Amino acid sequence: GMDHVRVHPKFLHSNATSHKWALG
Repeated sequence: GMDHVRVHPKFLHSNATSHKWALG
């Protein structure tokens, strides 16, 4: 999950909730 943060920081910010359960 952390690896995605540096790959798409802005993307995660926009879909933080969506990725929270997707990566969580």
